[in-house]
Amino acid sequence: MSKSEKGKLLLDELSPGAYEDLESQLKPISPSLFATVVENCYGDVMQNGAEKTSTKQMVVIAILAAQGGNIVQLDKHIEAALNSGISKEQLVEIANVVAVYSGVQNGLNLIKKISSFSN
Repeated sequence: MSKSEKGKLLLDELSPGAYEDLESQLKPISPSLFATVVENCYGDVMQNGAEKTSTKQMVVIAILAAQGGNIVQLDKHIEAALNSGISKEQLVEIANVVAVYSGVQNGLNLIKKISSFSN
């Protein structure tokens, strides 16, 4: 199976409709970035190595929250984390760490995003 096929399958598993969103919104503007996200991020990095995809999702959420301003990406990765078995309580713990190491405002923003999900 190609990296592109593996990436599409994982995207659909973690966040139903995410692949189609990327294909319709990103691919027409930047086919290269679309390929990078699907093939490298989801077809390779998120699936390979010693850590599970769910653990990698938690790392991505912490990084995005610490950077600040990544609202759309946070939404997608929180959804993916919840769909991969991560609990809201675990996500709140990430927010607590983000608040200490990256600023209370970033932790609070992450808590607000987490609270918007019903899982």
